[in-house]
Amino acid sequence: MSVAILIPWALLALVLAFGWWLQRRYERGLRVHQQAERTLKVTEGTLRRMSQAIESASDAIGIGDMEGTSLYHNRAHIGLFGYSVDELNAVPGGGVLFADPLVAHALHAAIRAGHSWAGETPVRTRDGRVVPCFVRADIIRDEMNQAVGIFGVFTDITERQRAKREIEEERQRLHVTLQSIGEAVITTDAAGRVILLNATAERFTGWTQERATGKPLSEVVCLLDETTHERRESAVTHLLADRKQARTTETALLVGPGGEERLIAESAALIVTADHRRAGAVLAMRDIARERSKAEDTTRATKLESLGMMAGSIAHDFGNLLVAIAGNLDLVRIDDSLSEFVRARIEDADRAVWRARDVTQQLTSFAKGGATRKKVVAVSNLLHEGVGFAVQNTPVTAIFDLPPDLWPVEADESQLVQVFNNLAVNAVQAMGAGGTLRVVAENFAADADTQSPLQGERHIMITVTDTGSGIAPENLSKIFDPFFTTKKTGSGFGLATCYSVVKRHGGHIRAESTVGRGTTFQIVLPAAETAAPPAQESEEPKAAGRILVMDDDEAGRQSIGAMLEFMEFEMVEAADGAEAMEKYAAAQARGRPFDAALFDLRVKEGLGGVEVVRRLRTLDPAFRAIAISAYPEEAAMSDCRAHGFGAALVKPFKMAQLEAALRSVLAGRTAE
Repeated sequence: MSVAILIPWALLALVLAFGWWLQRRYERGLRVHQQAERTLKVTEGTLRRMSQAIESASDAIGIGDMEGTSLYHNRAHIGLFGYSVDELNAVPGGGVLFADPLVAHALHAAIRAGHSWAGETPVRTRDGRVVPCFVRADIIRDEMNQAVGIFGVFTDITERQRAKREIEEERQRLHVTLQSIGEAVITTDAAGRVILLNATAERFTGWTQERATGKPLSEVVCLLDETTHERRESAVTHLLADRKQARTTETALLVGPGGEERLIAESAALIVTADHRRAGAVLAMRDIARERSKAEDTTRATKLESLGMMAGSIAHDFGNLLVAIAGNLDLVRIDDSLSEFVRARIEDADRAVWRARDVTQQLTSFAKGGATRKKVVAVSNLLHEGVGFAVQNTPVTAIFDLPPDLWPVEADESQLVQVFNNLAVNAVQAMGAGGTLRVVAENFAADADTQSPLQGERHIMITVTDTGSGIAPENLSKIFDPFFTTKKTGSGFGLATCYSVVKRHGGHIRAESTVGRGTTFQIVLPAAETAAPPAQESEEPKAAGRILVMDDDEAGRQSIGAMLEFMEFEMVEAADGAEAMEKYAAAQARGRPFDAALFDLRVKEGLGGVEVVRRLRTLDPAFRAIAISAYPEEAAMSDCRAHGFGAALVKPFKMAQLEAALRSVLAGRTAE
């Protein structure tokens, strides 16, 4: 084939190849274009969504260049500050958005140094409001990592700060409440380590918050079993270990910083998180010593009330019998012809009568309270009388520490003497072979911190301490109970009487004892507001006269009549109130009025002495009467003058006591 023929075919092939190449180039370019269009659309959509997101954001967002010129504000930015981009750029000076110029300076300095800046700071709006915000400023960089602008975000934290303030205020309230309550409160973590103690817990345990934080609860709180005195764990320990328990309350003895023991009720509760995890526990300890004492007082008072009913049923009849016995013994003893043997037997019988009266009065005293004839008295003399008599002719030495300025008390002298005598008798018996009985009295001014169950500020405190055998711990809480005694020949009346008398006088009595070392009784009594009156001189007896005696017991009337006859008085007797008023009216009508009268306050039937005297004194205001009763706790016995009587005698009474009472009323010392 010639060259001429080949050339056209070569050119055609070249043209076809070039056309194919062009076709491929076109198709490739078309695909690139289509991809670019798609990428552009995606980019535009992304930018549009980003713009919408920024525009819709609740935080204020602003964009500016590196020179500080604003380029963009979203709606929240304009809503917060009130400036459009142009309006903000028109304001002279930089940092106009910040209330503190130093913050604007620090932010721009950080940006120029190539760093972000973040912090809480107040911002200032166009209308002058100051709004707390969290601000974050970041650098905008191009593809060459060059800083080209500033992206700022402002978050209004007004509500956050308000909530924070409320939380802090609530925390402060809880802290103040926790520190001011009377219970000791300790919180721990889940491992039982101490996190917090309130002021009461610090006082109870002797640990400060600083020292206790992080320590195991068992190291800070030392608890003893109330019965065995053995060391035991807190309820918190068991609570944290037992996932089934939610709360527990127990009693125990808490050992204080000085080794003293405090009776407490401990209450433990778990601290649980929202997802039901145990975060720790709270231990609350309440001093229940006074509460326990009040409960024991209530129980004891119930027992005394029951015994009061029994005492009331026997005191009247028994007292009447003793009046007859004592009066007749007094009269028989006057006979000078009696042999020494008979006289000795009479003395024995007389002592038995007065012991019987003491038992009756003691039973009535602790059952009914025993506060009878109250008046302002000096306690020092009563202590010497009650204690001195008990230690007389014994190997016990009594030491008195009584200040001369001791405040007086308003009390019944005989009842307080009985209290002091009972305590001293117990002490003498406890010291057997001898020892020392120390009696101390002092003025006692109560304050807010004083653990005293008494009302008022002025008291006197009497402490009676012996060096005897002591009282076993298991018996100490029972010693004031009626009929409780550890003595083979004891009645169980003595300390029960002391308790009742002191309580009725508005006071408080308690005991502390150590076996083998001795016992201390402490009595606190309210002080009187006035001074004790000086002792009155005795009056000379008045001549004998006519006496009206009203008593429903015939033997008692006869005994009193015999004593009056011996004292050369004429007696007219009456069995009840109606008969007494009848005989009084008859005597007045005959012109032979009675010089005085003895009226029993309680009779089985009819009017008692108080009502009879009230009626007679309306007829004769100068009428003179003496109250007699086997019940020393009667109101007319404790304040006889207020009920129309000039004197009062507790059955049984001796002839000398009757004579003294008659001497008093006949001398003119009657109720006004």
